[in-house]
Amino acid sequence: MKKSPVTVVHPDYQKRVHDALDRSFIFLTAAVVVWCLLTTLFYTVWPGNDIPVPENEIRIKDMLNVLMYVIPLTFAGLAAGHLFVALLNSVVIQAVDITISGLSILLRKIIRRGKSHE
Repeated sequence: MKKSPVTVVHPDYQKRVHDALDRSFIFLTAAVVVWCLLTTLFYTVWPGNDIPVPENEIRIKDMLNVLMYVIPLTFAGLAAGHLFVALLNSVVIQAVDITISGLSILLRKIIRRGKSHE
């Protein structure tokens, strides 16, 4: 007889935890890369605060200055959200599983005890 290879099936919450951790790492990396690129671009175009900015470029400077912080903070917020999901799935769901299995064992003992006394 030929034995089939053993496959390990992970519960769904482990897959969700790994996916959330992967996505949080990707979003955090994107936040750092975008922040570095936009900061480099900003300080390349406008090297210092002592040089007056022409009137037609003042709105572009303001917009780039805001985007230089908004986009990376958005990515960092997404990373924090995915880390929270990973924490929720790894801790809370396991605690619920332990509670449910403990209650089912307790219920089985109560049912068996009731049948033995009849």
